[in-house]
Amino acid sequence: MNAKNVGKPLVPKRLIVGLMGCLGCCLLYVLRSNLSVAIIAMVNELEVIEEEDTIIQDNDLCYDISTRINVSNSGPIYNGPKYMWSASIQGVILGSYFYGYTVTQMLGSYADRFGAKWMTGLGVLLPAVFNALIPVLAEVHYSLVILMRVLIGAFHGVIYACVFSLFA
Repeated sequence: MNAKNVGKPLVPKRLIVGLMGCLGCCLLYVLRSNLSVAIIAMVNELEVIEEEDTIIQDNDLCYDISTRINVSNSGPIYNGPKYMWSASIQGVILGSYFYGYTVTQMLGSYADRFGAKWMTGLGVLLPAVFNALIPVLAEVHYSLVILMRVLIGAFHGVIYACVFSLFA
């Protein structure tokens, strides 16, 4: 080993910061979009359709209930929570993330003042904990889910500015 390579790390710090920033942004995207997938299993679609549109015509392809009913008894049956959230409530729940996200976009400019490392860490880790509370809050009322999604979006709003501050 040469004398000039003795104190040099094997992996450069810039590469580590870049990989951690990439992983943080991937986690950010997962936390943003996971409820979009989970809400399909959370909502009892058939009962919501029957409540919203009590008169279903035979030629109406959008509300053809006969194609959505699983009549076979083979395989496991999911007995998870089913919520009576209409399509408009589902839209508000999914869109509420961006209410908080939009409001805190400008706060990312304070990343250099408060420390981008701390803002990024809190902006990724706390929403992951908040996201785990969503099933519990959904049992109480959907407005609490909306509030939690707004908080998650508010924490995520500062992430990209902080990550670019770390890269600089």
